[in-house]
Amino acid sequence: MAVFATSVLSGRGEVIMSVEFEKAVQDPASVFDKPEDVLRDVSLTREQKIEILSRCEYNASEEAVPLEEGMPGDETGILKRILIALGEVAGPSIST
Repeated sequence: MAVFATSVLSGRGEVIMSVEFEKAVQDPASVFDKPEDVLRDVSLTREQKIEILSRCEYNASEEAVPLEEGMPGDETGILKRILIALGEVAGPSIST
């Protein structure tokens, strides 16, 4: 499980995010093994979890396109698991 430092305010009142959080947003799979790990990370805020899971959803959707076109690929149900995790943290009315 990744552990993130809490955000801090700079002298000018700007929020400084941890490097690990930025990495997780850019490439969630490099920090988390599965969507449920994002939910379990107590160092993340609700909004951070939504942001990371939304990126996961985007990535999984992009990877699903070749599958829909009949190309071989990994069909593990990951998109469904991501959507379930998003629903748990954001509620059923999340729009990405």
